[in-house]
Amino acid sequence: MPQPAVVLELYSGLGGHRVAARLLNEKLSAADQHPIISSDSVFHGLDVNEQANRVYNFNFADHPASASDIAMLTAARLDVMRPDIVLMSPPCQPYTRNGLRMQSKDARAESFIVFLEQLPLMTAPMPSHILLENVLGFEASDTFARACAVLESLEYTIQSYIVNPIELGMVPNSRPRFYMLAKKGAAFALPQNNNRHDNSALALKALPLLMWSSQSPVSPPLLSHFIDECADTDDSLNVPHRALWKAGDQMDIVRAHTHARSCCFTKGYGAHARGAGSVLSMARDDEIIRAAAAAGYVPVDSTDDDAASARCRVAQVDWDTRIADPRVLRAMSWMFARYFERRAEAKPVPQALATSNENNAKKRHVSAKKRLKEDMERGSWPDTLEECPLAALRLRYFSPREVARLLGFPEWYSFPKDMTNSQCWKLLGNSVNVIVVALMLEYLLK
Repeated sequence: MPQPAVVLELYSGLGGHRVAARLLNEKLSAADQHPIISSDSVFHGLDVNEQANRVYNFNFADHPASASDIAMLTAARLDVMRPDIVLMSPPCQPYTRNGLRMQSKDARAESFIVFLEQLPLMTAPMPSHILLENVLGFEASDTFARACAVLESLEYTIQSYIVNPIELGMVPNSRPRFYMLAKKGAAFALPQNNNRHDNSALALKALPLLMWSSQSPVSPPLLSHFIDECADTDDSLNVPHRALWKAGDQMDIVRAHTHARSCCFTKGYGAHARGAGSVLSMARDDEIIRAAAAAGYVPVDSTDDDAASARCRVAQVDWDTRIADPRVLRAMSWMFARYFERRAEAKPVPQALATSNENNAKKRHVSAKKRLKEDMERGSWPDTLEECPLAALRLRYFSPREVARLLGFPEWYSFPKDMTNSQCWKLLGNSVNVIVVALMLEYLLK
């Protein structure tokens, strides 16, 4: 009888790769197939983040993760663990579009480079399968080029895919990611994809036995299938007054019963407005119209509903006449116009900027202490304002449970009750879509 597989999770985080392996195991076992990663497999999770390890161990007490700096990983330790499969999501900051893109020169890339350096030094058999997930941009980095050179020198066969779960109809959440698959001593089921690094998941449609196949839905389900109604009454999820005034126009606003999409959730969710994830409008159509009327809006018939929709889209509200009543779009267009006008009146101009603009005067030097004080004063300006017109939309953040569902985490996965929303969002933003990982893992092990 073969020995249970040993799985090494580098940068294990919340254990998303392990969750994916469990989903795959359940799927294959139900089909009377024998998965390589089974319930008897031994998992070694390594991560330096204590909060992530705490959640990992809360869900996987049988093989807990250990607090380890992967930059200190040695071939001797790899020999002791003897992993058959390595799953990893190295730090993405050296490659993300919001960073400096220093690639291998970034200190946060060091730990992955250490792994590449130690792998050839193993005396025990090397891992037969490697799966790496990272952000778009990693595939164009010198780090990835180095990984390919090392793995190919060790006689690994490499395939890479760029996969977005929303394009496959899996979940209504956009999370495009790069996946590198490496095999040693075995061929891929689709060898024509070898050494290509721009494959999409559509290239796997020739394998209908995969978890995702040509029989899967083309369009993702509505967000309502992922929403907790009890979260609508959780005041801790409401977008606060200050955030509405300061960044309401930068928020991607969606509705549960009309939208089948949401933006990628990042570790900055709840702290940053643009590009960190969508927010949910709980307001009904009649509530929006009544709130606008109470603020002075006079409903008018119009044939220029596309213009109203366009004005809303400028404010990141991607609603149109297909999914919203034209009367609502007109009311929202009026509310956003009022919002922009009132904010322009109230938002103070930095003193240094105002001084430099007077008669094209030379910009004065402002000390760091003075600049910090001015920033603090300007940051509090919404506190003196009346209720924001956008409050009528009744905006709230997605709860950690809802975000986890959109990332494919099953219902049994949970967080310790004393963890805050912000802590959970940060960890989820650094995690993976477990359904896509399960798909890529199934193909890798096939």
